[in-house]
Amino acid sequence: IWSIYLDEAANFDASMLAEWQDTFDVLLVFAGLFSAVLITFVIQTSQNMQPDYNQASTLLLLEILKATVLNGSQISIPSSLTDFFSPSCSDKWLNSLWFVSLTLSLITDLVAVLVKQWLHQYVAIVSDSSAHNCARI
Repeated sequence: IWSIYLDEAANFDASMLAEWQDTFDVLLVFAGLFSAVLITFVIQTSQNMQPDYNQASTLLLLEILKATVLNGSQISIPSSLTDFFSPSCSDKWLNSLWFVSLTLSLITDLVAVLVKQWLHQYVAIVSDSSAHNCARI
């Protein structure tokens, strides 16, 4: 009876492991490609979160020109270049959502790798065990 059970269990394990390994291989490839695409979007949207230094230089030059024309009037020089820039609420939301998507994609990759390692460990235990140990598992 045990030999029949072990044969059936081995057949079931082999088909289950092959199916799971194929599934997680596809998941790893898809999540890796998705993460690569997300990184390009994160890079593009994060540029909208930084001040435009060309615009800041232009505004400072205009202030200097105004002061020169007015002959010695007070110049309103901003304390920092970030006074010229404030990212819009939609840019903040979009950038946050891209980062959340990237984080979830990388977590999916991590879980898939852990499951593949667990499957490899399971195969090693089942294939190296005697019939008595297989029955105990």
